[in-house]
Amino acid sequence: MHLFFDCVYSQDIWRPFLMNLPCQPLQAFSDIVSWIHASIRIRKLSIICKLFLQATVYEIWKERNPRLHNQVSIPADVLTRQIRQILKSKLAFLDSHSNTTHEFRVLQEESFLSNWFRYIQV
Repeated sequence: MHLFFDCVYSQDIWRPFLMNLPCQPLQAFSDIVSWIHASIRIRKLSIICKLFLQATVYEIWKERNPRLHNQVSIPADVLTRQIRQILKSKLAFLDSHSNTTHEFRVLQEESFLSNWFRYIQV
């Protein structure tokens, strides 16, 4: 778990995202399990948090391999921008898909991207 949450590099990636989320910072595996199972009041924000966790852990793991085997690294701020772009693209897709399949219900909810900009990328 050190790689994903405790090392300085990982903390530099998590910090810009977590400072605006209405959830506790993740520091141990038990925190992750609790966080994933916790019921966040805003359904779309709950989905965003799960996608964010998945994308961030995956991108940190992908960064680890070239760093370890080839001594090539990506600065934390560059990886943070990449994660942001991945998530915004996925959320835009979810919004467009929601608009075509559940049009009436979506009109009464904020979009995934609206929630992203309200709570995460302020």
